[in-house]
Amino acid sequence: MRDDRAAGLVPCCVVATAGTTSSMAFDPIPAIGELCRAEGTWLHVDAAMAGSAAICPELRAQHEGLDLADSYAFNPHKWLLTNFDCDCFYVADRASLIGALSITPEYLRNRASESGFVIDYRDWQVPLGRRFQGPQALVRTSLLRRRRSAATRA
Repeated sequence: MRDDRAAGLVPCCVVATAGTTSSMAFDPIPAIGELCRAEGTWLHVDAAMAGSAAICPELRAQHEGLDLADSYAFNPHKWLLTNFDCDCFYVADRASLIGALSITPEYLRNRASESGFVIDYRDWQVPLGRRFQGPQALVRTSLLRRRRSAATRA
């Protein structure tokens, strides 16, 4: 990043992996996260394949350093039996994401949104009409936890 800055470039984002789809590779997220914090650079962690494994307490150590990430995404459809277009995306500071993706034509403006009293999820992604898969992912995750808990007690 120092070389880029010296060349007049502005590093704006680093993407680390926590279980890539093609190879299940893991980057040293804590070290990368510390570097990004020191440089003021956005850190996104892509856990497309292995992110679902974090549902198991014994596998959460693989995701160490996520507290340093500005955003994190994983695909529940790979292990949690959800539809293909279901993606879990977390962001540490929603204001940055909304500022980059927000579209507020006159017909979508309202006092509740402008006051911050409600959260307009339309501003969290590019398409305004994408299907909402959150409930399906939540139900499947809850069922898996219950089954695991019952199996542990048995």
